[in-house]
Amino acid sequence: MEKLIQDGKVAVLHSKDWGTPWATWYPETMFDGQLIELFLEWQSHPLDSLEEFMVADRAYFYLQDKHPEVTFRGFGDLTVTWLPEGQEFIIREYDGVEIIVLKEEIKWLKA
Repeated sequence: MEKLIQDGKVAVLHSKDWGTPWATWYPETMFDGQLIELFLEWQSHPLDSLEEFMVADRAYFYLQDKHPEVTFRGFGDLTVTWLPEGQEFIIREYDGVEIIVLKEEIKWLKA
């Protein structure tokens, strides 16, 4: 699986809304360049258009082939965050909402 990299930034696919988390449940998909390209194509089409449904179908079959463990409920609750190559981060998840936290944003405790 190849990452999607544009202008020195890496695409990270994760959940933006309440419900089923994405990257924390399926970490093998958060950097999947082909899946992210399908997501970006899906976003480019009008809501409820034939093109939007066709891209979602392609994503469904792609996931069945490459990541059969994934339960695909569509792209509606997902988002892409672009991070500089090599950026260290973690994903914090609560009730499905996944927030990217950069390493330098974490305040470490000292004993």
